[in-house]
Amino acid sequence: MKKFSILAIVGMLVFALYNIVDRIFIGKGLGAYAMTGLSIYFPIFTIYIAIGMLIGQGGGSVLSIKLGEHDSDGAHKALGNTFTLFTISSIVLTILGNIYIDQILTIFGATENTLTYA
Repeated sequence: MKKFSILAIVGMLVFALYNIVDRIFIGKGLGAYAMTGLSIYFPIFTIYIAIGMLIGQGGGSVLSIKLGEHDSDGAHKALGNTFTLFTISSIVLTILGNIYIDQILTIFGATENTLTYA
């Protein structure tokens, strides 16, 4: 359990480091409104990452179980279902996000000044 936990923690630290470096460059280059826009969008980005991890890790677990049982047909089905679910959810989230982007960002706290940056 420790071995797998360490990998998950490293992944989360890389994600957090990416966010910190992103904030440094945006804050220095674009200013306070851009920083606010990034802060507004960050929870939405985290939700997208969580959905991807949910599908990927769940599918990976099922795939590992099927491979451990030497069930290659079940493993192929698990991989195909995982890929299909990921593709469909990505398309749905992209379409809904593009249609309702202003309303979603307003719910998360965007104002007229920060909406463009978010």
